[in-house]
Amino acid sequence: MTKKILILFFFFSSLNLLNAQQDSSIYSLSVTSFPDNYDVYVDSVFIGKTPVTNCKLKPSIYILKIMNWDELRSWENESKIITLNLKSDTIINVSFRNEYFINTIPSNASVIKNDSTLGFTPLRLFTKEKLTGSLILRKDGYLEKTINIESFDFGKSINETLTPSSIAKNDVWKDKNTNFNTKRNFPLIIGLGALIAGGTFGTFNFKSKANDAYDRYINTYNQVDYDESKTNDTYSTIFLIATEITLGFLVYYLFGD
Repeated sequence: MTKKILILFFFFSSLNLLNAQQDSSIYSLSVTSFPDNYDVYVDSVFIGKTPVTNCKLKPSIYILKIMNWDELRSWENESKIITLNLKSDTIINVSFRNEYFINTIPSNASVIKNDSTLGFTPLRLFTKEKLTGSLILRKDGYLEKTINIESFDFGKSINETLTPSSIAKNDVWKDKNTNFNTKRNFPLIIGLGALIAGGTFGTFNFKSKANDAYDRYINTYNQVDYDESKTNDTYSTIFLIATEITLGFLVYYLFGD
């Protein structure tokens, strides 16, 4: 009988010692996310932003929360809530969908991509794949606005102010100004115009003479007619090149500022 009591005593003593050893164990918890910089809570206690490494915890069952908030903390972004039975060193890896928040002033503007309406602002989107290309913001009475979605990082809010179409028209009317910053040199412009007119006349005149001389050469095979045709062709080419150069100067002095 005494022997049995001693055995039971040692059994319960060993069991208590084992439990005490287990209770005194400390394990490491690491949490990573894609993208990172998400808040990590263990039983509502904030332990840092991802990536969290080597957070020491006793073995137990915990509620692990991985979440993100916008600047005003009024919209809770996509989050992960995990029941964690911590029995050993543990690494948690989570991936989030691509998140977009699109807002306009005024609101209730259509958000359009590839001719499909995604919704109306303020609009919160979660997508498996990252959006590429452009979005169109459209609202009656306002100018349509195109934004490049690829220029915004993950989780960043897109805030755009739309321009009323009536104001845009008035601004165009007010800013409509055809005056140049510098005065035009009209005598020079007129002179260049006259040179262009003369050059054009000379080009066609010598070309006509060259054609006539060549026609005579075809009929008579007179070398003099052939030489005259070549000479007039050369003069016609020279006048054409000079006219084109003069035209370039005219455009520069007429529209350059």
